[in-house]
Amino acid sequence: MSREVNITLTPGSSYAWQIANLWQDPSRRAAIFARFWSKVQRADAKACWPYVGAGNGRGYGMFRVIGRSRIMAHRFAWLASRGDIPAGQEVCHRCDNPACVNPDHLFLGSHRDNLLDSIRKGRKRAWGKQKLDAVQVEAIRTRAEAGTRHQDIASVFGIARHTVGQIVAGKTWAHLSTPSTRRGAL
Repeated sequence: MSREVNITLTPGSSYAWQIANLWQDPSRRAAIFARFWSKVQRADAKACWPYVGAGNGRGYGMFRVIGRSRIMAHRFAWLASRGDIPAGQEVCHRCDNPACVNPDHLFLGSHRDNLLDSIRKGRKRAWGKQKLDAVQVEAIRTRAEAGTRHQDIASVFGIARHTVGQIVAGKTWAHLSTPSTRRGAL
């Protein structure tokens, strides 16, 4: 990881470590990079490289650059190995391991890209917080079609009667087929 990376300073950057002219002094920069990589358990190039320094409590590493200036470890790994992170972009994990800082496991994407990636990989059910998953929604629709009262269904699943009505009507969870739609397609 000793290759030279060109990092531009953006005026008005929110990163205190950029404001501290970290990148202007090559010897200081090299020392910070060496300290960062010493906190990484590197294996072969294809494996995850977990950051074993401080964390944020959600599995992501936090690297203290200068004084109180901290940055998420995977973001620092991207900066150290690939350069700038464009405005509006996030550093995302291909491997779904929040502690991983292997540059080959990281990619840039918008916040939306990151959320869609987590939904596709099953880390999140869909946008926002949800009590139900697709299997439960199918069960709700099947029970409603069998004639079970919405209030009784709501009690079983711990949701509001109104929510059951929205699911049955296809106003929520519309991407899942309703029982009558499935039967009509047969």
